[in-house]
Amino acid sequence: MTESSQPSLYVPFETHHRVVYQDPREESVNAQDYARGLAAYLVSQHPQLNIKIVESNGIKCNNVADIHRQLAEMSKNWNLDEDAAAEFPSLVGLAEQGLEPDADSRALSEQLQLAYAYAQHTDVLILVEPLQAVDPQTQSIIFTQLEKRVKKHPVLAQKSKIFIVSETDEVSRRIQRDRSAA
Repeated sequence: MTESSQPSLYVPFETHHRVVYQDPREESVNAQDYARGLAAYLVSQHPQLNIKIVESNGIKCNNVADIHRQLAEMSKNWNLDEDAAAEFPSLVGLAEQGLEPDADSRALSEQLQLAYAYAQHTDVLILVEPLQAVDPQTQSIIFTQLEKRVKKHPVLAQKSKIFIVSETDEVSRRIQRDRSAA
């Protein structure tokens, strides 16, 4: 890799929280470049960390039955106990929606992608624009559930940090909240 192709290093906001929100617009870059720069910085500071960047793409779901089938399969693959498996849909905002048959398939796909992202075996998870197609109210529900359950749910508790890199208004609001509290 040449010197010019090295990513810029983006230093995250220092916080004791396990869920950290980052807005790439603060550095005048897109979310993908910011995530790569954030990962490069984290590796430079902690070479032993296993870091995974997950972009929202690739997973498709066409109907409610498909969502239920894939969530059940994920819970089985992770060997979740009954309580953890039952709680899992609420972590990605699917329980709150009631899974309406006419729900936006792009938003549902992003929520399912988020479930797969949570399942990654990694120390640090960097989620790139995970919920762009999801309405702001559901984004708020999902991020609140993540913050509440990150230390307690068996799938989430394995991660030392989860970074949300996004340009959404909900992420901007949470950044301001966290900085005000610091």
